Amino acid sequence: MSFFTAYTDISGKDKDYFIVSGATISTDIQWLELEEKWKRVLEPLGIKIFHAADCASSKGEFTGWDYEKRFLTYSKLTKIMIKHIKFVIVHIVSSEDYLKLTSKEHEDILRTPTPCGYCQGNCAKDLIEWNKKTGGKLAIISELGDKLRSDFIVALKRATEDENLREKYGIYHLGEGLKKDFVPLQTSDFLAYEWFRFFTDYKKYKSLDMRVPLKVLRGKIPMQVRSVNNSITRKVLQLPTVHELDVFLKRK
Repeated sequence: MSFFTAYTDISGKDKDYFIVSGATISTDIQWLELEEKWKRVLEPLGIKIFHAADCASSKGEFTGWDYEKRFLTYSKLTKIMIKHIKFVIVHIVSSEDYLKLTSKEHEDILRTPTPCGYCQGNCAKDLIEWNKKTGGKLAIISELGDKLRSDFIVALKRATEDENLREKYGIYHLGEGLKKDFVPLQTSDFLAYEWFRFFTDYKKYKSLDMRVPLKVLRGKIPMQVRSVNNSITRKVLQLPTVHELDVFLKRK
């Protein structure tokens, strides 16, 4: 039996048109190797925590960085993720989707009363479904941040509120943490932001061009991307992908 740990984070806020919840999944051994290599890239640059949005916009610890320096850093981190991440789950929600939900549909998605909570609840369901198909044991660590982010662990606890249900779905640990303490959370931040940026740019510019990091990751890591049907997300999610869940199952 395989044991996996999923690290989850969210990109976007309730006021944004799109919200993206991302989960990166691998084994503990692979996560340890990734963490060592990740720090080896960032520490010489004086970066304590990789925040994808800050790197993309040259803010925070990345203030003053030019395009070439940012691109090189993205390239190195992307190669590390390809080497050590086994699977990625992404869920996208638009405010349009959320506003169309009925009260019954809110109940079905783990009673989460905000767009962010709704998105996180869907990602939680996707993780549970994925784990049932793989037949492994799964630990889930979510980003510990503001109230919106904590909705994820609340929703998941509602779905696995007793030991029998946890055993049924193979979830052996639920936890929260900060990016400074759990480096793998920086990878879920990376993926969630890249998808958030892609969908946001598509809505604004009507272009299906992906930023290079996302294009490379989508072609190299098995990735499940889902969304409630929406005129924008439906068209984008019809784009062909290189890997699907059955590919992952064959290479375990």
